[in-house]
Amino acid sequence: MKWFYKRMIMLVSAPLSMLILYIGKKNSWIAEYVFARNISYYPAQVISTITGSIPISIAEVFLICSPFILVVAAAVFIRNFYKNPSRRKDILYKAVVDIICVASVMFFLFAIFDGIYYYRYDFSYYAGLKEEKSTKEELFMVGTDLIKQANELREGLNNEDNNGVFALKHDYRTLARNGRTAYKKLAKHYPVFKGHYGLSKELLSSKYVSYTEIVGIYVPFTLETHNDTDIVDYNIPSDMCHELAHLHGFIREDEANFIGYLACIYSGDREFMYSGILQAYIAVENALYSTDKDMTLEMSSKISEKVLRDMTANSEYWNRIESSKIGNDVSQKAEKINDTYIKANGEEEGVKSYGLMVNLLVSQYKKDGYFNEYDRNGEKE
Repeated sequence: MKWFYKRMIMLVSAPLSMLILYIGKKNSWIAEYVFARNISYYPAQVISTITGSIPISIAEVFLICSPFILVVAAAVFIRNFYKNPSRRKDILYKAVVDIICVASVMFFLFAIFDGIYYYRYDFSYYAGLKEEKSTKEELFMVGTDLIKQANELREGLNNEDNNGVFALKHDYRTLARNGRTAYKKLAKHYPVFKGHYGLSKELLSSKYVSYTEIVGIYVPFTLETHNDTDIVDYNIPSDMCHELAHLHGFIREDEANFIGYLACIYSGDREFMYSGILQAYIAVENALYSTDKDMTLEMSSKISEKVLRDMTANSEYWNRIESSKIGNDVSQKAEKINDTYIKANGEEEGVKSYGLMVNLLVSQYKKDGYFNEYDRNGEKE
């Protein structure tokens, strides 16, 4: 039984993980100051820096190779099982324990690098924002200002493809370094983002991941963030910053969207700024459209030709994905799984929680005094 005692630590990690999540759920202070800012904070930087130094995704390679690994493991087990009739009971027992050990360790990594973050303080605590529902007039004014900024930024971005659609001028690795720099600059305004983390990674299977309509993935087991790069280029910097928010310990989707927007804004990089502002505008437009279609049409009429070209290309891309049978089937199943996962971690709105980013955005505008200085059309009063 000596082998069993060696595995005790791994086996104990499962109940320990459940205890950690239970305590965190009951006490946000512990989740924040004991775990998010200490126990989880320092190992996350070390592991992320190591895994981030490898240009390809460890998690993706493992996932691709997992069928082969399982087949080999099963073959070894079957061979040992039939070659050692007298030890079959022990061989089976060890195999079951080893499977439980792997599951326990994975659960522990999830608990300290993902699950516990759901119970930490809201980002609004650090930003000094009060999350509240927005009026349609506020949405109109914020959207008008965002599209004004997007129009101006787009005029200065001359990299385009053959169809006149915005194209990023750097390769993904350079973008990843710019994304990490964006968070270093964001940390000057919000110290909670201080720390050194690994670079984001491009999904090798981006073309196929698009069918799930999930454009970014954070893996707590390897502390890697990934992006679908098959999508229209203007989305990529903002999506990257969204996933980096998870890596920095903010898991809730509404917060990650808003934090990603802030990182883009503070980056000083025109491509990142354009990406963050345009995605924020689209979120506001969707929110306003569900309330007042006429106001939405009036607001969207201010979009410049170049920005409209980018947005149209994005719509056409997703229409192609959704119109294919595999895209329709896979996206529906993926959304259901994602919705269930989000709800299971305390976000009652499920995938709809992504829209809550708009309330934080409007609150930021209120905090900055925008509504006191500008009229309905975004002009100074």
